[in-house]
Amino acid sequence: MENKAMVAILSAFFLMFFVKQSSAYSKKSDPVIAGINIEITGACKDKDKLKALAKNLITLKKGMVFNGKDLADSLGNLKNSKIFKTIEIPDPDWEKPEITLLFKLTPFP
Repeated sequence: MENKAMVAILSAFFLMFFVKQSSAYSKKSDPVIAGINIEITGACKDKDKLKALAKNLITLKKGMVFNGKDLADSLGNLKNSKIFKTIEIPDPDWEKPEITLLFKLTPFP
């Protein structure tokens, strides 16, 4: 009887240790996109038109769970448009459950 009790106690400790360790290594879920801001920099005539165009080229949308593929697709779309000389996306706070992405775009003159 003592052996069964000892096995039960050791099993319980092992299970608690395993669960604790596996949760420590579990991947944190990707953040949700709370918003997407587009900033047109530099001298240009029609910033509103460029913002609207960029919004259509960006595949990431408010409310979506962030993923790298959509970010890469959005960057590719902006680059392939050949409208923007520079494209900058500052890193958001990845520790937060919701992020706001900022696209800083400078059009060609």
